[in-house]
Amino acid sequence: MTRAACLAIAALLVVSAPQVLAQQTDAPAQRSPQEMPAPGSVAPGPLAQPEVPLADPAEEQRAREISKELRCLVCQNQSIEDSNAELARDLRQVVREQVAAGRSRDDILTFMVDRYGDWILMRPPVKSTTYLLWGAPALALLIGAAIAIGFIRRQRRAYAARAAEDGFARPLDDDEAWRLARLLDETGPAPSGTDEVFDPAPDTTRAAGADDGAPDASGSDEDDTPPKDGRPQT
Repeated sequence: MTRAACLAIAALLVVSAPQVLAQQTDAPAQRSPQEMPAPGSVAPGPLAQPEVPLADPAEEQRAREISKELRCLVCQNQSIEDSNAELARDLRQVVREQVAAGRSRDDILTFMVDRYGDWILMRPPVKSTTYLLWGAPALALLIGAAIAIGFIRRQRRAYAARAAEDGFARPLDDDEAWRLARLLDETGPAPSGTDEVFDPAPDTTRAAGADDGAPDASGSDEDDTPPKDGRPQT
């Protein structure tokens, strides 16, 4: 089951990778004229420049909200707003420049997708090129559950094998079964060929005076034998 899941993941990667690479390769040609940098200006993208907040607090807040929707390409599990990577810092500055230029949220997100693909979005759209992004968590959960179930089953089989080798799983013979039944008050006839009678509760009321000179059950030491002449002894 685990091997089949691994093969399924590999197949999804093989199918999705060429489409994503083609989309990223063709992205520069898909930009609109408004998104192309002006002659003599620096093209938007990863820039080696300090991070400068916008002067307008409202625009700075809008830039931060948009940055929370973009994935850091270095950390991959954080947005560029939360990441401390240098590339994330540069992308935050690009978002600020786009906001200062009057671009809308959708325009900025489209610009980033055209440059880096759907992977840069923290919530990518569901389509053929993003099936793996949406299905990877569920697929990982299924693979983990399959591995855990397989491990538990192997441990149980190994324990049963060790118990059988140690004799823990040996069935009771007739004598042992009968003794167990007597212990559980399930009386039954003794098995054939068994001379020993097992008594779990020996009789403790037997008189201890079977030996010579021992007192009788009444505790008296007198001799009850009548005299030969018929007169009681004094």
